[in-house]
Amino acid sequence: MALIDIDKLTNEQKIRLFTYATEEKGITYEQLGISKASGWRYKKGLREIPKEVIEKVLQFLAPDEIARIIYGKKIEKADINDLLKVINTAVEDPQFRSLLFMMLNRFLGEYVRQNTNSYVVTEEDLKLFEKILEQKSKATRDERLRHIKYAMRDLGFSLSPESLKEYILELMTEEGPNVARHRANTLKLFIKEVVASRNPILGQILYNSFRVPKVDYKYSPPPLSLEILKNIFQLIGHLGAKTFFLILAETGLRVGEVYSLSVEQVDLENGIIKLMKNSATKRAYISFLHKETCEGAAAFTFPNNPLP
Repeated sequence: MALIDIDKLTNEQKIRLFTYATEEKGITYEQLGISKASGWRYKKGLREIPKEVIEKVLQFLAPDEIARIIYGKKIEKADINDLLKVINTAVEDPQFRSLLFMMLNRFLGEYVRQNTNSYVVTEEDLKLFEKILEQKSKATRDERLRHIKYAMRDLGFSLSPESLKEYILELMTEEGPNVARHRANTLKLFIKEVVASRNPILGQILYNSFRVPKVDYKYSPPPLSLEILKNIFQLIGHLGAKTFFLILAETGLRVGEVYSLSVEQVDLENGIIKLMKNSATKRAYISFLHKETCEGAAAFTFPNNPLP
């Protein structure tokens, strides 16, 4: 259920929401289903933003972000009569009730979270997660941020044991095990690094409430025999390609690793490749080449200066 009634928003509030989502949050026009020209007109107030566009915008924003942009934080003091009005309104109005709990979590979060089995994700939580991901590679960071963005949209920025378990099962059915696995891994990391740091007990409950789906890779290519490798080698006509294939076969290095080698990393005289790679997923320091391979590589690379 929506936290706000879009029909009651002013045009200025809609523009603020739209501008914040596209400029601050990085939501693309394509994700909102509009063209760049339409997006420019919406920001300039030259055309009213359709309800369906605002609905998509709200899916990508945390509840506290929505409240801050639309309502702001009231600073005037309230008395007991104001409190009773709020409670009575929350009892009768589900949308107002959702907004009330969201605001309570935003400004009295420590008190609310200690007494609930669910966690409402805030803008600060997402910023902390993004900061934690800075130590990862760009590809990993972008992938994690993309998955957490879609997870928050689908879960309504609220994490509970029931909703997390049902969500992963739904992803398995609707989008397949690969998407479900990546989304589950991202949620696990978010809960471990962010939620658990703010509420350790609830973080542990949420972390253990769902499992990461296992992907069954049905096809596993068999390893090539030495005879097949020799036949492939003989069929390659270009000397450079032949050398490249031979280095791959002997060292076990990845294609990109061989392509990125510098002259200083390759010691043909002693038959050593100094990769010296240390990343989050792979550690490789040196690899060796046969004497014949070194001689062939030297003849191809340095025709006027063969090995002694």
